[in-house]
Amino acid sequence: MTYKVLAAALAVSMVTSPTIAKGTTDQKSQKAEASVDTQKYCIKFDDITGTRISRQECRTKKQWADEGVQVDRKNSS
Repeated sequence: MTYKVLAAALAVSMVTSPTIAKGTTDQKSQKAEASVDTQKYCIKFDDITGTRISRQECRTKKQWADEGVQVDRKNSS
């Protein structure tokens, strides 16, 4: 009797596993889409004479665009 209950529980879990896995994939893709809007782009500026502290600013793509900086353009150097 115990084996029948165990076999039934195992069968149910095997049937529902693909459904659960699909749900987590959808959640991951939604998170990936949301992270595109919040992804930060960091720009390191040239060192200032007289200091050893480097300057770096991190902003979203939209924030850089508001400042007139194109983050998609590759560095030519």
